[in-house]
Amino acid sequence: MTQSGCVGRFDTHARQSPDRIAVFEHGTELTYARLAGLAGGRALRLRDAGVRPGERVGLVTGHGSAAIAAILGTLATGCTYVPLDPTFPRERLEYQLAAARVTAVLADPEYVELAEFLCRTGSARLVRSSAETAPLPVPEPDPDGLAYVLFTSGSTGRPKAVGQTHRNLLHVVDNQIDALGITPADRLSLLASFGFDAAIPDLYPALLTGAALVPVDLRAHGVAHAARELARHEVTVYHSTPTVYRHLLDVLGETGLPSVRTVLLGGEQATHADVRRGRFAPECVFVNGYGATEVTFAAHYRTTAAELDPDAEGPLPIGRALPGFTLTVLDSGELEVRGRHLVDGYLDQPSPAFVETADGGRRYRTGDLGRLLPDGNLVCLGRLDRQVKVRGFRVELTEIEAKLAEQPGVAEARAIVRDGDLLAYVTATGPRPDGRVLRAALVDALPGYSVPAAVAVLDSFPLTVTGKLDERALPDPRSAATLPAERLTPAEERVHRIWCEILGRDRIGSTEAFFDAGGDSLRLGRVQVRLADEFGVDVPLLALFERTTIAGQAAWLTKSTSDTPPPVAGEEPAGDLIAVVGLACRFPGAPDAASFWWNLCAGVDSIHDYADEELAALGIGPRLRADPAYVRAGGRIEGVEEFDAGFFGFTADEAARTDPQHRLFLETAWQALEDAGRDPAAETGPVGVFTAASVNRYFLFHLFGNPAVTGDVDPDDWEGRLTGRQLTDHLPGQVAYRLGLTGPAVAVQSACSSSLAAVALAAQSLADYRCDVALAGGASVTWPRYRSGGLASPDGRC
Repeated sequence: MTQSGCVGRFDTHARQSPDRIAVFEHGTELTYARLAGLAGGRALRLRDAGVRPGERVGLVTGHGSAAIAAILGTLATGCTYVPLDPTFPRERLEYQLAAARVTAVLADPEYVELAEFLCRTGSARLVRSSAETAPLPVPEPDPDGLAYVLFTSGSTGRPKAVGQTHRNLLHVVDNQIDALGITPADRLSLLASFGFDAAIPDLYPALLTGAALVPVDLRAHGVAHAARELARHEVTVYHSTPTVYRHLLDVLGETGLPSVRTVLLGGEQATHADVRRGRFAPECVFVNGYGATEVTFAAHYRTTAAELDPDAEGPLPIGRALPGFTLTVLDSGELEVRGRHLVDGYLDQPSPAFVETADGGRRYRTGDLGRLLPDGNLVCLGRLDRQVKVRGFRVELTEIEAKLAEQPGVAEARAIVRDGDLLAYVTATGPRPDGRVLRAALVDALPGYSVPAAVAVLDSFPLTVTGKLDERALPDPRSAATLPAERLTPAEERVHRIWCEILGRDRIGSTEAFFDAGGDSLRLGRVQVRLADEFGVDVPLLALFERTTIAGQAAWLTKSTSDTPPPVAGEEPAGDLIAVVGLACRFPGAPDAASFWWNLCAGVDSIHDYADEELAALGIGPRLRADPAYVRAGGRIEGVEEFDAGFFGFTADEAARTDPQHRLFLETAWQALEDAGRDPAAETGPVGVFTAASVNRYFLFHLFGNPAVTGDVDPDDWEGRLTGRQLTDHLPGQVAYRLGLTGPAVAVQSACSSSLAAVALAAQSLADYRCDVALAGGASVTWPRYRSGGLASPDGRC
């Protein structure tokens, strides 16, 4: 029987075509069967934690297959999912947790520390996600039950929670499938964060038709990386905001994406010029979508480059209403959406924007200005209120002003948009606060897209003759007037000119960071393209992320364009400046470097006090647990037993016989390369690896003498099949082999200083030109064994 819910329709494809690819991600392919198993594993975790149908589950995940599995797994338990973006400030996430009435938080391993912080008050319980698989439950959802809760901007300074029902979700998805003609042969881009409604028209139309998704995290990897991924996986349906689309076209140049048959733009005004610039498949259809978090997509306008009026300028129409919706222009010029598939309103926040109609439907006043064209199409002309769109994100200027007004010394605050940039202004109650400090406070309280490029402190606001704020008279807080005079090198002058053109500045200091000057990752992509044209060299985006000042980029470009051959490797170091471009770590209580630093600053000792049932689950007997001398505390690294064997090319038996220290080192080595944006396969020079590891207690106390593990291994073949995966000497070779590294592979042992010595040898190897990139680190995982009369600390702490 065909299932009617989202999970049921996905499951139908997973059963009928289990080997069909569901997700292309990081060079790997995830089948429908595998994705269903991972989603079932998440559902099992939730059920085992006591989560029941109808509860709201916060999801703290990255952007990719893990998040998709978490969404499907949550829906499979009959629960509502609430995406909690880990890049958002903690204050924002705490508010969302409370506003959505979340009772459980499902977190990926790398975000457990953040999830523990969010759950610390006990209002929600933490459920740790894992890579385990299980059969996927297929419930028949209540059509009027909530499928998800997302957040939209809030005019009062607080985001508003929007809950969407299963009935409405499926209606929107089916509209999208029909309008775009999605089939199992399609591959859809997935660029929007799952916390925004823009992800809905990509995620579900793909998984409910048997098509494939290509998720790319733009914030982590940039538009240039997205262009490569979309081209490599031959995406057929592309969707983004017009801003991202324009940056993508800048990166692609004349190459384009010939596999793309449909381009869907939404979230802000698209223009006729956007259609003309496209380089896609012949007869590619361009769709301009109109909607909001409250309705997702309610209208579409379809055209092709050939059909477009060659003289047409300005914004594209938003077209006509999709089935199930009616769009009307009120006497005031405001666009109103009507239909049975709108949300009921904001959770716990009554709003006059929603009105029930006599036929049981609803009306939603969008706050957008619209106009009906003679051909029956509608065009959106902007906003009636102080809500704005910045790079496709809905931003309430009043929310920025409310946050600034909370800061010490601020009397009044005003936020505006000028030339596409957010700017903020304040007056002081006494001594003038520092605008940079105020902006830093906003970074800690608002999502990155809502943070102004600069904050200016004024004596008073300029007024019009009628006593209203004169926005046009507000000075540019990024003005060059406060910058000291500088003498720039010729290369710095060329970089400075490009920066100023892209950022809309007259002058920028040579040591001012790009992001402090009002830049963002999308604009950095434009700088990348312009610098490559200006200097005639390939400019990796990573090189610009690593050098965020005019001086740094100019120095790198000067060296890159020099005809001087690189110095020959020798015994004398070439210099003592070594760049650390990537970092990954796993510590007790800290799955990543940011968490570890937070623990250090907060004075967290990360020692875990074990409950009696936890010790029992670990195999500690009742007699030992009752011994008052037994130390019931210690550091604990989460997920030591977990390992994605297939990802690294291990068989299940190989993984079981491999020292967990080796497995952890391999995982963190991969994560460090990912953090640095370095693809080993793309490196033209040698990449070295320098390792340190503790004595292998796993082999001594678990494998050795264990027939279940060693029974099928000939003692004469132990070195090749068993001990070779255990000895610390084999670790660097293992990493180099699995990751395809071709530089020096060195194991270091110098007692307690082994890891430090590995880093020092790596730096020396770089300085001597023995490798271009070096991985260095150490691993130590211990399983303390009880020893009568031992001298361990009674509370497990030093």
